[in-house]
Amino acid sequence: MSIKQTVLEKAHHRCQTCNIRFHGSTQTFFEHINGSRKDNRPGNLRALCPKCFKKVEKKENKKGLLDSLFGKLKS
Repeated sequence: MSIKQTVLEKAHHRCQTCNIRFHGSTQTFFEHINGSRKDNRPGNLRALCPKCFKKVEKKENKKGLLDSLFGKLKS
């Protein structure tokens, strides 16, 4: 069984944020919980619908921008 399939089964084929059920045409995204895209262990992945994934991605982009700005202020 693939890693993605393992995560989906653990999530009962639902988005782990809003609980919407994934259907054949629903695109599934996977969030790396610890932020490391190299860490593909099933325990580090959450299945998300496109809407929830966009929210997570937007939040990560804001955090990255803030970290970058604060880093420049410190130097």
